[in-house]
Amino acid sequence: STSNYLSYATATGLDNPFYNSATKKFDFSYYLSSTKQSAPDFVLFYLGANDGYRSIAILNYGEMIESIKAYNKTSPKQVKIFIMHEYLAPRAGYSVSYSFDSAVRRDEQFDYFDKLTNAFGGREDEGIYLIPAHTCIDADGDRVKTDGKVTDVIHLSRAGYRKQADIVSAYIYAIFSVK
Repeated sequence: STSNYLSYATATGLDNPFYNSATKKFDFSYYLSSTKQSAPDFVLFYLGANDGYRSIAILNYGEMIESIKAYNKTSPKQVKIFIMHEYLAPRAGYSVSYSFDSAVRRDEQFDYFDKLTNAFGGREDEGIYLIPAHTCIDADGDRVKTDGKVTDVIHLSRAGYRKQADIVSAYIYAIFSVK
């Protein structure tokens, strides 16, 4: 989740290489120096669903973006920032074991998409790109299925992830191609 990357040294049993224990927060420059990585051309964020489509994800993205922008101020290489919209819940809900109304959840998701767009849309001149990868996903048809029945309601099928990859590839090509 954005909260895990922003605020914790470890989460779900994994070390967070972006967490700077001296500052106690996400630190892009720290990550590059501590891992001896060169600056990438872009960073792609795709984490909001793990925050439950809440506004905290947008605030957290903002803090992480500020860390990358701080790095960009001191570097000749300008790292672009991509934020992907998450895909929608299936119309019939995730499964019978989930205790929420899928129509309400989808309304929450649309509200979150609006907030995400208001926060990060139209900021291409800052090197921030909002990628609407959710628009290519069939919320019901692009799920993992066995014998025609959805068996993984959280993750997309291979075909669904390929659709998202096509959208990201189009953005990368458009942004980084030589004109």
